Amino acid sequence: MRHFGSAKEIFVSTSPERVPRLLLDMARLEERRLNPWAADSLLLLADSLAVLHDPPRRVPIRLEAVELAISMGHAGRAERLLHPLLNRETASADAARIYIAQGNLHKLKRDFEGVRESCRRALSHADASGSSRLVALCYNNLGTLEMAVGSPFERQLAFFDSSLAVIRLDEAPNTWLLSQQNRGIVLDNMGRHEEAARVFSEVLEESIRLGREDFRIACLKDHGDLHAHQGKYELAISTYREAASRADSIGNWDLLERALEAMGDSRFAQGRIEEARDTWALAQEVIENVRRDIQLDHSRRVFLESRRSIAEKRIRAQLSLQEEGQALETLDGMKARTLLDQMEGAWLLLEQELPPQDAAERQALERALGHRHRELLRAEVQGETAAEERRLFRERFERARRDLQAFDLELFERQPGLGRRAGAFPGQSLREMARLLQENQLAVSWLVEEERITAFCLRSRGRSTPELRVVEIGISREELRSQMQEMRQDWIDQSTLPAVLRSPPAPGSAEARLFDRLLLPVLEQAEGVDHLLMIPDRELHDMPFHALYDCTTDSRVAQNLQLSTAPGFRALAELRLTGTRGREDLLVLGAGAGAQTREMGLLPGVGRELEAIRQAYGRRARFLRDSLATETALRRQADEYGVLHFAAHCRIDPERPAHSAILLQADSEHDGLLEAREIARFELDADLAVLSACNTHSGPLAGAEGVLGLSRAFFSARVPTVVASRWPVDDRITARFMESFYTRLAAGHRPLAALHLAQREMLGRDPLQSPLEWGGFVILGDCD
Repeated sequence: MRHFGSAKEIFVSTSPERVPRLLLDMARLEERRLNPWAADSLLLLADSLAVLHDPPRRVPIRLEAVELAISMGHAGRAERLLHPLLNRETASADAARIYIAQGNLHKLKRDFEGVRESCRRALSHADASGSSRLVALCYNNLGTLEMAVGSPFERQLAFFDSSLAVIRLDEAPNTWLLSQQNRGIVLDNMGRHEEAARVFSEVLEESIRLGREDFRIACLKDHGDLHAHQGKYELAISTYREAASRADSIGNWDLLERALEAMGDSRFAQGRIEEARDTWALAQEVIENVRRDIQLDHSRRVFLESRRSIAEKRIRAQLSLQEEGQALETLDGMKARTLLDQMEGAWLLLEQELPPQDAAERQALERALGHRHRELLRAEVQGETAAEERRLFRERFERARRDLQAFDLELFERQPGLGRRAGAFPGQSLREMARLLQENQLAVSWLVEEERITAFCLRSRGRSTPELRVVEIGISREELRSQMQEMRQDWIDQSTLPAVLRSPPAPGSAEARLFDRLLLPVLEQAEGVDHLLMIPDRELHDMPFHALYDCTTDSRVAQNLQLSTAPGFRALAELRLTGTRGREDLLVLGAGAGAQTREMGLLPGVGRELEAIRQAYGRRARFLRDSLATETALRRQADEYGVLHFAAHCRIDPERPAHSAILLQADSEHDGLLEAREIARFELDADLAVLSACNTHSGPLAGAEGVLGLSRAFFSARVPTVVASRWPVDDRITARFMESFYTRLAAGHRPLAALHLAQREMLGRDPLQSPLEWGGFVILGDCD
């Protein structure tokens, strides 16, 4: 609220036409502080007030609001602000800025063709405006586009040369420094190290003269990269250390973290694996400090994914040092972080909830941890600190962190639920992860890197030491994507064939190759196991493991093993604290007809599906059909039931996954679009949600976070187990599947077993049918 208080003071004491400009300046300040919630609110206020008090200046003000939204990674917000400005009559300079902003928006979405077209339009308007600064900026942006798509170095360099040819340093210092710095990076990548060194030296000199400490630090880091590319690792480390020291002194966490990452790279290249591991761990601590201050889920998710490489490098160092357990702990720390934050809203200020004595003690522990962290940073960025002294500082830091964690754990035991509301999810040890598993389970946590895939296979052996095996799989990320696409096309082709023409997958088929390369090495660790718990990563979130084909046994995986998917070990532990603890009553919402349903096509199979559930559950089920299947009814009645079943159409929004929705019936209170963002804000008292609609477990992939969409929203609403569909499902086949599933569920089977038996029954009717017909539904979350 202090930001709005400041805004009010400015509004009162400043002439109205200047208010939008000052609000935007405040928004930029908050964005640099990595406080996007405040920045977002201020930029919207600036845009609104520009309409009221300064209509002629509205376009430039809105453009600055768009640029700020893009810099914060808010693609949807930027798009909504930018759209009214497109294709309207504006001055050439403003038009150039509009298309530059549109190009940056496309870049955020990784739509490189859109970037190229927007840059060309921007360049045309910039030429017409006569603004050399805008022309130079267009050329610079085209150059960074060519860098992003991996164009030949000569082509990249040509754009930066063109940018520098049309401006002087005194005309547009920021654009000049940016283009010159990018030019130096390309020269370095081309192996023209002496030229690159001269360019970096010039940028460094001018950034010092202009007082641009941010450019100075970035240039030092680039200079360090230059030394590293030449194999001069000690000189590189010294340069990175200076960059880190300066970044630390001005509180620029982004540049500090990047300098530390590069320092770790050089140490790893020298074979100083332990030092590299510790440097990357320190960089992760910096990242975590930043993460805690980012309030918006989307911004936090984008930020963490952009820093993923550091965690990957740390894992690789830990594996090199045969620290497999610590590597798995680091990997699990990547998984489902924003989901964990969402599950109780997070970001509660603990001190506001505690008695004064506890609050004072915790503040003292936090200050001690902060002091030790700064001490460790200083030791790392100062070259004269000996390795033994740095080790001592790290031990002190780890001790301070353990002290705070121990205090919090004791606190959370005394006040259950407080830890979740505070977003406090301490890392789990290998033994704690194994305790989540039954002896018949094998948990597989996957790490997908560009050139390899690693499977961490964990089993519980009762009270003895957990059994962890690490399996390295020589398949690249690009190869994985290609084979998954080929497999999906094979399944589509198979589903169109008459039954008499179908045949089992050949040993060389994509699904058989994927089984041999991904699952076969894992199953060698699975003797005595009948349940595989998958914790996917990147593209493997979209991998239907249960449908892969084993040519040696002529069977699908689902015919022999039960499979479930969890977001991560920490998320699994949190989900295990949710639910009703056994309430069996069932609430069914069936929207097979109605206005919204007719737009996408009626669902005649819904009637049969609901009748089958009625036969299985009897009086334990309550049915809300068609006009009664409303959001209002769900909100009023959901808390009374342990199982929630949705039989309806689903609308997936790949651009804005929070707006993906289950289509229910509209009424006077709600529009009938049960969106993911609305579901995530519920506090449901259910053990199981069954999403009997198309694509309910599909949506954009967010690296280690997984699929963003409806299934994830139910986890945020604290439903521990979700049954959802990976692809479009025929409503008549779905009716038969749900009949089999609910018959077993009503008979006392756990959801995992019920789903597994239903899949086997479907396969038993026609073993050669395409997985698209029988394998669409998967079970997610806590299945025990």
